[in-house]
Amino acid sequence: MKFLLWCMAIAMCTGFTACSSDSSDDSNETPGGNDKKEEVTPPTPDNMKYAALSGVVTDGYQPINGVKVVSGAQSTTTGLNGSFSLDKMKVENGRVVVSFEKEGFMSVTRSFPQSEVNRMTVAMKRIDATATINTSYSTPVTISMSSYSSSGSKTMKVELPTSYKNGNSPYNGEVKAEAVYLNPDNEKFASQMPGDLTTNEDKQLVSLGMVAVDLTGSNGEKLELGDGQKAKLIFPVPDNKKEDAPQTMPLWSFNESTGLWEKEEGVATYDPTLNAYVGEVSHFSWHNLDYEMTRATLKVKVVDSNDNPVYDVPVDIDGEREINTDKNGIATCLVPSDTKLYVRVKSEDYGNYAMDYSEGWGNYDASKEAKLTNVKLDGGSTKTVTLKLPAKAPQISGHIINEGSGSKVCSVYITFGMMQQTQAVVSDLNGAFITYGPASYKGKGKVVALFGDGTMAEQEFELDGTDKVVDVTVNNSSTSGAGIIQVTGNGYKFNYNLTDPISGTWSKNGTNLRFSLQDLTEEMAKTGDHMSMYFHYFSINIENYDESKSEFDGDFHFATEGHGGGHVSLNSDKQVKITVTKSGDKWTFKMKGIKGDLYDQNRNIDDQKITFDAEFSATVTESAN
Repeated sequence: MKFLLWCMAIAMCTGFTACSSDSSDDSNETPGGNDKKEEVTPPTPDNMKYAALSGVVTDGYQPINGVKVVSGAQSTTTGLNGSFSLDKMKVENGRVVVSFEKEGFMSVTRSFPQSEVNRMTVAMKRIDATATINTSYSTPVTISMSSYSSSGSKTMKVELPTSYKNGNSPYNGEVKAEAVYLNPDNEKFASQMPGDLTTNEDKQLVSLGMVAVDLTGSNGEKLELGDGQKAKLIFPVPDNKKEDAPQTMPLWSFNESTGLWEKEEGVATYDPTLNAYVGEVSHFSWHNLDYEMTRATLKVKVVDSNDNPVYDVPVDIDGEREINTDKNGIATCLVPSDTKLYVRVKSEDYGNYAMDYSEGWGNYDASKEAKLTNVKLDGGSTKTVTLKLPAKAPQISGHIINEGSGSKVCSVYITFGMMQQTQAVVSDLNGAFITYGPASYKGKGKVVALFGDGTMAEQEFELDGTDKVVDVTVNNSSTSGAGIIQVTGNGYKFNYNLTDPISGTWSKNGTNLRFSLQDLTEEMAKTGDHMSMYFHYFSINIENYDESKSEFDGDFHFATEGHGGGHVSLNSDKQVKITVTKSGDKWTFKMKGIKGDLYDQNRNIDDQKITFDAEFSATVTESAN
């Protein structure tokens, strides 16, 4: 089961390009504590504190856990919410260089100018296509990759030869080729690309597409094209560059060490019959089809409908750069000169301002999206433009107060209505956060905090269009209420705390008992309104029940129902041991070290094997049926 566009792309801390900014931060390593004195002052852009280098890794929509993040001699891995933090970072000529690696994704290196606060979001690209090449055959292999965007589909092709080498030695055998293609028409292009379109000659590139091919031998060894061999690259022309595309384009390769693009000896030529550029390369890294331009400085001032500056929202500049606004509402970025650009703030990045929630579910109106078109700068000039948003979204700020021993740094987002939610931000080292609620929605909402180990906490508040301060308290060691389910394994360590009374019925089939239980709140029990709220459901089967015994074989299912939150489904493997005690109508169930499968929409866990303990009590009566 796939999480429905989890939307924790964390656009509020969007990745750097050749820009300077102030955006959000995250960490899964910073210790927390019980000291609440630092939580008194409401968060502001001036009093928030961040690690040397931190951020979030996504696949463009959902966070990715287990990504290896390396900058110089320091390395770490992302947590369940995709977050990472490093105390030190690699700096080359004033630029931060950091690499990301995970199986199933194309490795990528990002670089950007060093600033006082270094935060980023990286969208790693899943492998688009694979091919197996046998060096015994002389027929070239073609890899085709399609990319989809609002303007349609584009297909990139790579024609590979059959001669390869391992270091300086010829290689014979099977070659595995994995490839990805980045289409500038795709809205995720800026966060997926390596580097930041800066060249080793300090020029600014305009990209018509990027491709990467990773070649490995049968034992996993890294391979390159054989001596004298070339691969043919066929780049489709992106729709947003048709007017400006020249007849020939230089091919650039990416230097993983410096994080800069370097011009290759070859060029790609436009083929009108293919409506594509065709060129050749003699080695593989990331390759980029670009023309270079002199630089200009663009400043975008973002204001709300009341002309107030808007802090820490990503500004999309021509689909190739995303930069967050600073405390004055200004995003500053180096852009190519003499080139027409568009500038926009996406609705989902600021209070879903283009959504109408009058009917419960949000209805999107594209005509309301704030966008400036045909922005053009002369070479070396500086220009300021103002982008006025059509609404004022309520600013929701506060602190994550961790009363346990874990981190205060986590992903923070707001849920509201019928399973709607805002984009996520991340709290700082002291748990402070600033985000925005939906601009047009009125009603109950929740601030949700999701930690790297899967711990989750939430605090309900009223969304009424005004700014709010909402603190969220979490203690991942608490076991108050009706019981607890503790999940461990596969990098997860968190609890489902069962705080509301659990009740239900049991029925009998021979010597087997079946329990159907749920934890309805008092309000739900009175109104019968299960659909607009969030509650747990338990199904337990006990085989060969005997009141004189306490341990039985059985199976267990735990789920969430209603529309007040993301869905959860946890299933034990068959024939697990369940300890059962009974006192009148009060039943207690205990399970220890149980293997099972977990799907959790809020935590972006997709049918993962986990281990869990469960202990809870319920009031149970015999079913009337």
